[in-house]
Amino acid sequence: MFAPAGWISLKDVYRYFNLYFSEHERFGAYTFTGDEAYELTWQFAEEAETVAVCHPSGAIIYASREILDCSNECSHENYHVNVHYGTVGSGEVMSETKFPDSIREADTYLNLLYGPFRGLPIIFGRDDFEGFLQRMYPDFSEGNIDADDDRAFVLRTSQESDQAGDPPTAQDMSPRAVSKRILSAWRSNRTVVQAEIKALVAPAQSHRQFLLAWGLAAQEEPTIRNPGRRKRES
Repeated sequence: MFAPAGWISLKDVYRYFNLYFSEHERFGAYTFTGDEAYELTWQFAEEAETVAVCHPSGAIIYASREILDCSNECSHENYHVNVHYGTVGSGEVMSETKFPDSIREADTYLNLLYGPFRGLPIIFGRDDFEGFLQRMYPDFSEGNIDADDDRAFVLRTSQESDQAGDPPTAQDMSPRAVSKRILSAWRSNRTVVQAEIKALVAPAQSHRQFLLAWGLAAQEEPTIRNPGRRKRES
């Protein structure tokens, strides 16, 4: 529902599968009986290369995979997340009875548990999602979905930020090209750490591919490997 360019929200992932099963009896090997949209959503979440949350500013903040641990893939929620909402803290934790008589105490507990990340939408790389669709359903391609199909609407609205303003130009995502953008970000702001640089220069690239580019950048600028934040040089 809310995601930067190159990303898709957990809520939109569930919406996609739910809409698919409202129109078809099968998705790949899955025959619809009632819970498959949940099952596929959790399965994708487990396999996705990158898990993050989207700050209202548009910043991408990487998240622990623990937030998506699910013991019952036929359920609409795990402890932390309800896929109908797709936000941090919307899951079973909301229905706990630790503080049955005090909404204020429950609110305090949730704020302590999630801090400023409570309520933020969970997001994944769009490339991860489309790759998952192709593995699960080899006939999938965005081009073979009718423009009036509700699923096309989900895919289209999940990337509206890509379409805002001037049409985006294709960006070279080869390791060498990404390494040059890494070095540019590093040299312009030496306080930036690896995860933040990835969010700036290659948010939808797989972690493995990004590490290849990072290694190339480190060959030219070895200090980029130093752990933690580095103070600006005066």
